[in-house]
Amino acid sequence: MQMGDLFLVGLVEFAERGLSLPIILSVGGATIEGTLISEQEYFEHLSEKVEASSPERNDQAEALRGVLRSMPSINDETAMRHLDEGADPEKIRGFRDAMSLPYIHLRDTRIMLPGGDFVDMAAPWRGRHSAVDGYWLGGVV
Repeated sequence: MQMGDLFLVGLVEFAERGLSLPIILSVGGATIEGTLISEQEYFEHLSEKVEASSPERNDQAEALRGVLRSMPSINDETAMRHLDEGADPEKIRGFRDAMSLPYIHLRDTRIMLPGGDFVDMAAPWRGRHSAVDGYWLGGVV
């Protein structure tokens, strides 16, 4: 796996351990502002955005919320199952890292419009480290 900017990777790893840090990213010409969060927090925030379109869909919406909240643990359980089946631990660690480490997760996300104003996004943001062209620590003043 190509690691890219090791400092950015380190910041993301701190977010995985509970540190919330405001950051502005330049991604493919877009400017994205938000707070670094863990993969678990990302899926929790995303699950909160799921709403049923009608009362008949409440069970489906709740099921989807449950799946989203459990995504990181599902990935961990899959890795553990492969270990239990005798897979090489280094390969499994690489497999698990490949599922989460290449991603940056943000909450309170805002995207800069061409005129320079920011628009708030309703849902958290997820993107690949490799897509980041540059970044600033801290938020907009």
